[in-house]
Amino acid sequence: MSISSNISALSSSSPTKMYSLFNTWSQVASIKLDRSNYLVWESVVLPLIEGNLLVSHIDDTGAAPSRCIAEGTLPISNPTFEEWFIVDRLLIGWLWNTMMVEVSTQLLHCKTAQELWMSARELTCASMKSRVMVVKADLHQTHRGNLKMEEYLAKMKGISGQLTLIGVPIAIDDLILHTLNGLDVDYNPIIVKLIDQANLTWGEALSTLLAFESRLEQLNHFSTLSI
Repeated sequence: MSISSNISALSSSSPTKMYSLFNTWSQVASIKLDRSNYLVWESVVLPLIEGNLLVSHIDDTGAAPSRCIAEGTLPISNPTFEEWFIVDRLLIGWLWNTMMVEVSTQLLHCKTAQELWMSARELTCASMKSRVMVVKADLHQTHRGNLKMEEYLAKMKGISGQLTLIGVPIAIDDLILHTLNGLDVDYNPIIVKLIDQANLTWGEALSTLLAFESRLEQLNHFSTLSI
């Protein structure tokens, strides 16, 4: 029997599941899974699977039915297994299509959607642990140096974003504290002011530091002119 005839037969026997399946097949995930973005990928892909009633194919609630059933004394093909198999193969193909090549090629041994889902988590989360250590080290060691304030703040915010992507978001208070610790002594007056300010937002800290930098540049300019 051809794939198209299989799908037609499945559609007539289980219209709800086929409607869900075709919805999933037509939806393209906006994020491709790599070794560092499992949580973001999952947050995009899992709702599509849940919304299309296919979660049983990736958790432990939907084991594959028996391939054969008994009819009298003879074994015959189980139509329930055929339905499950078609859905699972289409889903596993869709999942592979949401992965970067360097990830999917390491998971080609997976035979079911559940095996692929669990293996993808195991493969990428192992890389995430080492990535967390590297990004946290960047957060502690980054200093403004010769960067413009705007560039420095963008860099610190970018590091914070990386931590969020790998599942260990940093509180705004901690981000502000790390940012202030990376400034030089010229900024001590504004550092003291910001540290004492309660409920400080990132936007408030950003605008205050940019304004202070502008003021320092003005003072340095006037000082140069005087000399």
